[in-house]
Amino acid sequence: MNPNGRLCRKGIGALDVDTGDRLTQPLLRDGGELRPASWGEAYERVVDGIDATLDRYGPDAMAFFGAPHCTNEENYLLQKLARMLGTNNVDNRARLCHASTARALETRVGWPASTNGLAELMDADVIVVAGANPAERQPIAFNSFVRPAVNNGAVLVHIDPIGNATTRLADIHVTPRPRTDALVFDLVSSRLLDGDQVDRNFIRERTRQFESFAASLRGLDPAQAVSVAGVDETHLDRLAELLATANSVAALVGTGVEGDGTDASDALLDLLLLTGNCGRPGTGLYVLRGLANEQGATDVGCVPDRLPGHRSVSAIDARERLAEAWGMTPPPDPGKNAREMLTTCGEEIHAAVAVGENPAVSKCDPEWTRDRLDALDHLVVLDPFLSETASNADIVLPVAVGFEKQGTVTNLERRVQRFSPTKTPQIRFVRISRFSVISGRGYSPIRTRSNTKRLPMYSMN
Repeated sequence: MNPNGRLCRKGIGALDVDTGDRLTQPLLRDGGELRPASWGEAYERVVDGIDATLDRYGPDAMAFFGAPHCTNEENYLLQKLARMLGTNNVDNRARLCHASTARALETRVGWPASTNGLAELMDADVIVVAGANPAERQPIAFNSFVRPAVNNGAVLVHIDPIGNATTRLADIHVTPRPRTDALVFDLVSSRLLDGDQVDRNFIRERTRQFESFAASLRGLDPAQAVSVAGVDETHLDRLAELLATANSVAALVGTGVEGDGTDASDALLDLLLLTGNCGRPGTGLYVLRGLANEQGATDVGCVPDRLPGHRSVSAIDARERLAEAWGMTPPPDPGKNAREMLTTCGEEIHAAVAVGENPAVSKCDPEWTRDRLDALDHLVVLDPFLSETASNADIVLPVAVGFEKQGTVTNLERRVQRFSPTKTPQIRFVRISRFSVISGRGYSPIRTRSNTKRLPMYSMN
């Protein structure tokens, strides 16, 4: 939350949800058309469809799509429902958005999330923003923390192929060709190692596998790498000098460093570890997540390979702990991710539940995605509006949104924020025997790189 109570445009418009196309009652598809129905009839249709799928194909024929728009509680209940039915086929698009960065942070630092709070940016001497445009995408965080830090003397380095609003505030703009960010960071690491401008005490006391990492950089041809990346070599020299001399360096990354098999986040983390810029105020790696609960949706286990708390689905102790709490043991094998679930709709996946998500337009190819969803025998969508996905669903359940419900979200700096209802939704939730439905809450839980191959990075102890 911004310390001055500022809101972005989405926050300002969060209460404007009572529009003419708002859904207020369930819809069922009969004869190819959606018609209004009672909650009892809708829930019976949902359960019958799931039962039929389980009986005919088994639990792994089910798919569950959560959303970073939904609360921690809603995403937790959805993944619990999936696992109590016997499948780990549950995912949300936040997992894919920052997959390589989250993996680097989890495997090398210990937790797949930003390492520091935004207020600590005021302690940074250098702020590196890579593959992101927070001036436009996270304007409240940018104007509340990054801009004041720069105005206070911090040097802002923007690494992005093209300039944007964030570049206007930057002291240095490094413009690598797409998919060469990792190569650029490796070049800077090589310069620091060649000049022995690294934090030897930090490396010795706080990291491991440094020698193998350093050895992997010895074969790097600086001239060729600069040519491939297409960057100004003077900018690299300046960046290396800043990292070597600054007391505190923080790095912020967005989705621009993701995808195509690159190791940009790993390579940037190498730079931070080489220079001792992790584990102190004004240092660390920040994940610039774009939606309200991207961090929380993955924290609570709404992903195919991790249980709540980011424990592996195959971890025996984690599964035993959940078995004690839930009364059943979750399945041990990772499920399909969102792309895999969509790809196999109509083949291996025969029924799906989408909560607060619109995969018909939120995935890579909308036409392909709609075709896959149409191949399902049973599609249930929970949405406040008749979205593209809901328009093709078999059952549509209206839900409460935003400040019509209570719950929590986890923001990009890992703070859990609680909100309470300030408006009454135009939806009446009922209590029936087969479900435990919480009135007015908006959820209905069922009981029952580049082409250069890189060696493994070194990590913190």
